[in-house]
Amino acid sequence: MSKVKELLESKKELKFKGGKFKIMMMSDLHGGVDCSKQISVAIDAMVESEKPDFVFFCGDTAGPGKIHVENEKELRDMLDDFMAPMEKRNIPWAHVFGNHDDNHGINNEEQIEIYKTYPNCLSKRGDKNIHGIGNYILPIMGEKGEPELILYFLDSKNRRIYLHYDQVMWYINSSEAIEKEYGRKIPALMFMHIPMPELQIIDDNREECKTIGTAAHHEPLPRISSGLFNACVQRGDVKGIFFGHDHYSDFMGELNGIRMGYDASMDYNAGQTDEFRGVRIFEIDEKDAANFATYMKRVKEVMGEKGNKQNYYSEIHGMWF
Repeated sequence: MSKVKELLESKKELKFKGGKFKIMMMSDLHGGVDCSKQISVAIDAMVESEKPDFVFFCGDTAGPGKIHVENEKELRDMLDDFMAPMEKRNIPWAHVFGNHDDNHGINNEEQIEIYKTYPNCLSKRGDKNIHGIGNYILPIMGEKGEPELILYFLDSKNRRIYLHYDQVMWYINSSEAIEKEYGRKIPALMFMHIPMPELQIIDDNREECKTIGTAAHHEPLPRISSGLFNACVQRGDVKGIFFGHDHYSDFMGELNGIRMGYDASMDYNAGQTDEFRGVRIFEIDEKDAANFATYMKRVKEVMGEKGNKQNYYSEIHGMWF
């Protein structure tokens, strides 16, 4: 198998349907032992409403503190619950790790093998010769049998050392290899949990960067750039980079031809407001994948008052959460 074929290999093929493809991105569920039962209900409602072709979890699927996972059984219990909306509908899904997923005893190396046992999970361990667990690529195939959009996923580790130089070089080398294989630059989206410091430029220059949305900066940005943003600008294939981590930020703007932003969070345990809780949707046209559409969809838009943390009543469970 060639290097590029190995990079793009996937358990299930992601493919444009009628020239269209929809991604649902959500982050910071902070699940685990004793987590709110509202999380899985909200995921199910959002998936049913939006009918995505692919669902992506952008880190901190498991939580810190009292609500967490610390062994295989607890992780499987959480994933059985959270991923049921995709598994029962046969919708492919994937994830990256955040700064809280491995806080309580079961490390990410062990976790990735458990994730991969789910039939519709497309997450991959990635290259063992570079930092991180979960640096990988998924292609979205077009009608001609070639990729028309590339999805890059990176393990951004934690708030202090969020990316390493070898991860940046992995992206550059992968991008160059894909371009050589197909004789053209293929538009790409990139996802990771910890945001880039370049987001501050987008927030500080809202008019110039066409910035929309809320910038809470509840979680501070890394102070030192890894160089990944400049590498993406130089390569010219990545058209969007999106992050989790800051529960109360959902802003997006454009810098040097790359759109960057947040997805707020789907959290019911570690901090989120009923008005803000939601997911980010991406709608991509096969014939113009570089000019994707993206917007926030709130749980409250779909579920109404039933999506609120304090006002939700479940007939299934027969109790208040």
